[in-house]
Amino acid sequence: MGDLPAPLFRDERVGLYGLDRLFVAVWDNAPRLTQMEAMAEHGREFESVQGPTALLNIAADGHPEFPEEVRKIATKFTADPTLFQVARAHVILMTGFVGVAVRAFVNTFLLLGRPPVPTRMMSSVQAASQWVPQFIEDPRWSAEEIERFSNALVSSHQR
Repeated sequence: MGDLPAPLFRDERVGLYGLDRLFVAVWDNAPRLTQMEAMAEHGREFESVQGPTALLNIAADGHPEFPEEVRKIATKFTADPTLFQVARAHVILMTGFVGVAVRAFVNTFLLLGRPPVPTRMMSSVQAASQWVPQFIEDPRWSAEEIERFSNALVSSHQR
């Protein structure tokens, strides 16, 4: 799978990428409403072309500040069976108190949203890469390929 795709959307907080049946969000900071709306808009547009898609949602860095409007929309998106219809993996790469705060945010929207598709929260890209392929109907997306692709995207954000 050679070069990385151009982002579908990128700003100072998030990069959104799509390739085949995989949609990847790499968060450099906690979302605001603008980024959450962009994620839904680009996710829906991507799925309308590619078909049902798995989400790899990677919290790579940032400050765990989640406004009420973000908490509400995260819960709404979690409950939506038409957005990221195959599976959703939430990867929290931060450690310490920051990681705990992000995990608490994700746990809250997962509990309140009651996801209608297979959904997990994990602490590594490797763990998510082992879990996601079972849901993607595309033989080129092996665990190794998802891990390579996702790690390359995270690395591209750390420059």
